[in-house]
Amino acid sequence: MDEAEHCHNLGFIYNGNLIALGSPLNLKKEIMKGDLLEVECNDPFDAIEILKKEPYNFQASTFGSKIHIFVEEVQQAKNDITEILKENHFHIERIEHVPLSLEDLFVHLIEEDDKKRNEMG
Repeated sequence: MDEAEHCHNLGFIYNGNLIALGSPLNLKKEIMKGDLLEVECNDPFDAIEILKKEPYNFQASTFGSKIHIFVEEVQQAKNDITEILKENHFHIERIEHVPLSLEDLFVHLIEEDDKKRNEMG
């Protein structure tokens, strides 16, 4: 995906369907509203399950051994995530604001497409 950052236009295909088309910058701006936090902690898979539960319902996914979480307000989200994970006995290495990658965008698009398919039937 690193090379794709330098393209003028991109098309993302999932399940044989074109799910997004545009320049890397425009796709990031138009599709992803908010900011991205990267979290390093022990047991990221269990941490994601905790963070996705109501009332928090953070949009989170794994990124290697880290967690990427889309948020609307960085500082408030950092505070909330820290509190939630500490209450659930996770050890947090770091939480920081990171730039959105095309891989993050593609993961988001796939999750949204799967959600639509599940709602339809």
